[in-house]
Amino acid sequence: MAADNDIGVISPYHAQCQRLRKTLLSVAEDVKVGSVEEFQGQERRVIIISAVRSNMDFIKFDLRHTLGFVASPRRLNGLCSCCVW
Repeated sequence: MAADNDIGVISPYHAQCQRLRKTLLSVAEDVKVGSVEEFQGQERRVIIISAVRSNMDFIKFDLRHTLGFVASPRRLNGLCSCCVW
């Protein structure tokens, strides 16, 4: 079983990171939640990726401007390098 400090939750969206931190605080306060950049140079045994959009308008905007988490090879590569292999 993994300890809380072995777990990381990565999201590209600031508001989502804040919501996840608040939600996890009462049950798993040592789980790190942040963006790919916040995990740079760190590793965790368990990485959970949270890459959802809460509003269809945002999805349409992302598609129009080719934005988004997986559209950036550097961010996706950074995400994969946070996991202990």
